[in-house]
Amino acid sequence: MGKFISKLLAATAILAVSSVGLYAQGLDTGSLNSNTENCNITIPDSQAECLSSNLSSPTSAGLSAWTITNNCTDRGDVVAKVAFQQGWSTNTTADQIVRLTSSRSTVKEKSVGAFDGVYCCLDSSDLCSHVGLCESDFSQSRAGQTCSYSSVEASGDNCEIVANCVTLAGGTYTNDVSILWSNIKNLNNCDGKLSLASC
Repeated sequence: MGKFISKLLAATAILAVSSVGLYAQGLDTGSLNSNTENCNITIPDSQAECLSSNLSSPTSAGLSAWTITNNCTDRGDVVAKVAFQQGWSTNTTADQIVRLTSSRSTVKEKSVGAFDGVYCCLDSSDLCSHVGLCESDFSQSRAGQTCSYSSVEASGDNCEIVANCVTLAGGTYTNDVSILWSNIKNLNNCDGKLSLASC
């Protein structure tokens, strides 16, 4: 009888571990693209306004819940890396790389292990931060056809841009402007000077 109970407990333990492993693969495994996305250049989510995350501590079963969201779906995709502390458990989940699109802006998963952090992949995302918005919008503006920026910084909703613009005489004029990023696409190059007004 004792041997039977021991075997039953062992079988139950194996089944429990297997169940955790299957559950840890995720609630929406179709959203994970670990083998198809590049993520060699990253910034932490704390520096990426277009990416937010919510992480939980591991439960007694070793499961950690995580949610990541693309906050800039109207501007493009965000590719995020959810990193885990390798060695925390023999069953620790491998780092997950996820593409967040307009149709799938939020992904919720449960994985085995403790988190090492969440990062935005600069080499795969359309954008990660407000600086990326400033650079992208300036390049797509009318001024961007004859101006090139040498420095771009973000401060709240403002973009701080230093740009060299071609003048009518063929020279260049250096601009140092602070502008709401939502207005950048309306910039014009008026004889070397950046302006929201028509030239």
